[in-house]
Amino acid sequence: MDGLGLSSLPGQIGDLELTSLSLSNNQLDSLPPEIWELDALTNLDLSRNSQLKISPPLLDKLSQLEAGGCSVELPDHFLEHRAFLTGLRSWAEDTAASEGERRARVVAMERIIEAKSSRSTSLSLDGLGLSSLPVQICDLTELTSLNLSRNRINILPAEIRRLTVLENLDLSANQLNIIPPEIWDLTTLTRLGLAANQLDRLPAEIAKLTALKSLNLYSNLLTILPAEFVSLTALTELSLGSNQLEIFPLEITKLNALESLFLGFNRLSTIPSEFSDIRRFNKFRSFWQPTRHISGRNCED
Repeated sequence: MDGLGLSSLPGQIGDLELTSLSLSNNQLDSLPPEIWELDALTNLDLSRNSQLKISPPLLDKLSQLEAGGCSVELPDHFLEHRAFLTGLRSWAEDTAASEGERRARVVAMERIIEAKSSRSTSLSLDGLGLSSLPVQICDLTELTSLNLSRNRINILPAEIRRLTVLENLDLSANQLNIIPPEIWDLTTLTRLGLAANQLDRLPAEIAKLTALKSLNLYSNLLTILPAEFVSLTALTELSLGSNQLEIFPLEITKLNALESLFLGFNRLSTIPSEFSDIRRFNKFRSFWQPTRHISGRNCED
């Protein structure tokens, strides 16, 4: 509909199933609200119109807007969303990444865009093989659950601190050899999955996660726990199986809310006397193996 000298549009335009619409070189000074009912619309060309002002909210899915040569008042949220999409595409199309990585990033980009558009509280990028995350994931500030397991991640964007209502974070089966320090600012976490990484120590900052109820550290390289571990007083589930613990971590005896503990497949030979009265734990269950072989013992027996 370019160059037709149009000063207005029919309201019925909202009934069409358009993905792209060009209205350049007309005399528009307003748009009918129905245009924002075009749910499939992603590209809109409004260039070379006179004093065109947009008052209704723009579609969240609009990925390209041409507005050269005219005065268009864009809502702040559109400019932010446009920058969000531009940054995501730059990450997804990075030529320094392998072809397989770029395919994975495209899938991740689509899921992130969908989550932002729907204001979802959960996002799963599980099993995509990603080696990095786009900073734009941190714009999903309504997330309460984020699954990043089975990738190749070894760092997190610093901006992940902005996920201030996040409760469940799964980073299992990645390539972490230290816990990203940004995690210590996610103080709303109640579940944290770090299984199957390459962690050989836990820093003292873990004490900041006082809301944690479930912590999975299965299959890492841990030999000890920090003294600050006793601060995790809300912890009810703890998996330390398949690490390299040789001495029973006495910090565990201070966790009075603990209900489930897995210590199997470590190098422990005995349970210390401080841990003998397990009846003080509510519904406490401990599974452990004195050595690394399969047969084990249930401490409730």
